[in-house]
Amino acid sequence: MLKNLLKYKLSSLNFSNQIKEFEHKQFELNILQDEISEWNDKSIKIQSNFDFVLPNYIIYEILENENTKNYFNLHYLINCAVINGRITEDNGKLLKKIYC
Repeated sequence: MLKNLLKYKLSSLNFSNQIKEFEHKQFELNILQDEISEWNDKSIKIQSNFDFVLPNYIIYEILENENTKNYFNLHYLINCAVINGRITEDNGKLLKKIYC
């Protein structure tokens, strides 16, 4: 009888810990979903300022550094996009003028 009671107590404690862990993971997931939604909204806003399609890696770099305003890598990414034909040279110059 004591064995069963102890087993029940341990399993209910374990279950309680699992519920707490699940609730914590769910909270983290909600935060991540909010961040993704915010990221997507900002991405759409940036893209809407241009009449050409920005490669995702350029949008990512702009968003990643929007607080620091350190767009050092962006300059090189724009050059790569121009070289690879993802954007035109004129569009690259426009992006550099705005962000670099």
